[in-house]
Amino acid sequence: MVSDRIKFYRQLMGYTQMELAYLSTISLPSIQNIESKKANPSLDTLERIFNILNIDVQLAIKPVDWNMLSALGIPVTATVRLKHFILTSEKLIEFLKKACLSLKYTKDVDDRKKEAIEATLVAIRDHYPTLFFNKIKKSSLLLEFCPTTLTGRHIKLRRQALSALSGYL
Repeated sequence: MVSDRIKFYRQLMGYTQMELAYLSTISLPSIQNIESKKANPSLDTLERIFNILNIDVQLAIKPVDWNMLSALGIPVTATVRLKHFILTSEKLIEFLKKACLSLKYTKDVDDRKKEAIEATLVAIRDHYPTLFFNKIKKSSLLLEFCPTTLTGRHIKLRRQALSALSGYL
């Protein structure tokens, strides 16, 4: 938790709460409330505290749950078979968006997974046009991964995706 990390690094740096408050120009009660988990500090407040504590915070994309995508019908290899969850078009779209975001902004792009996502989007476009136009067409991110020209691999993966998607769409 952020409050625990602030306290840990403050103590590690040898600052009292009062010294941290003075250096960061944040009131002592605010520092106390943050550390005791009674406050919900703004990003600006956190940035000022982190600057004093020499903490660099970076935003990162969470890893994609490829097992969940496999369970939803995306033709990717799963390492674990998921059981007891309800397959819905909403879940499918949510996880497709997460996968596309990861594929777009991650340095190590797995071409096989990218092709599987592309093939699934084509399968939805061709066989579930209402879902495509109501959900996918509204997302520029998803549209980026919907190819206009298909390779032989896309066609094979599209067939696999359709087989799974037809079970719940």
